[in-house]
Amino acid sequence: MELFVISEEPEYSVQVSSHNVEKGGTITDHIRKETTSLVLQGLLIGPQASNYKQRLVKAMNEGKLLQYTGRNMMLNCVITSLRTAHNNSIANGMTFTMSLKQVNIVQPAYSKLPPKKKAAVKPKSRSGKRNTSYRPVPETHTARPGQSLMDIARYFGIPESMIRIANNVIERTAKPFVEGAKLLLGLSKKKKKKTMPSGGGGGGKQYMQDR
Repeated sequence: MELFVISEEPEYSVQVSSHNVEKGGTITDHIRKETTSLVLQGLLIGPQASNYKQRLVKAMNEGKLLQYTGRNMMLNCVITSLRTAHNNSIANGMTFTMSLKQVNIVQPAYSKLPPKKKAAVKPKSRSGKRNTSYRPVPETHTARPGQSLMDIARYFGIPESMIRIANNVIERTAKPFVEGAKLLLGLSKKKKKKTMPSGGGGGGKQYMQDR
């Protein structure tokens, strides 16, 4: 867009931080440079004057980045204010006063996070815990060389008296059995169920009691 500019007024400024001190004047400890501003005065004339005005207002409202080139140059600037004057001296246009301000463009810096590491999980075992202290007791046992009645009872974890009763051994003895002798371990005997006779013939009631 071409503008008819009459004057350009650039402004350069800094911001000074001052503090009062006891028994003295003020001290300055910090100076910060302000961004450059530029004030333009000119004319918008011709059949496109109203259109140019609307375009400038839209660029200001949207904060659009502009570039101005004239007696002075300003890159990356925005319109901060626009004022127009309409009088009888200009029949086909208007005068304008526009303020530009330079802005600093900063690119945001992003740092990629490291990929998430999956925690090492030990696979579950389906076998479960095994009881190594349990040893199944068979009904019979074949005597091994040097095994006594006490040794067999301790090996299977059963009372010694149970083995003596099952094999008709009356006296306790530490003498080993003959190798290859088969011994009952006292687990093959089954209890007989007791039945209660029905009273008064076949038509009477029967009762069973759990023990």
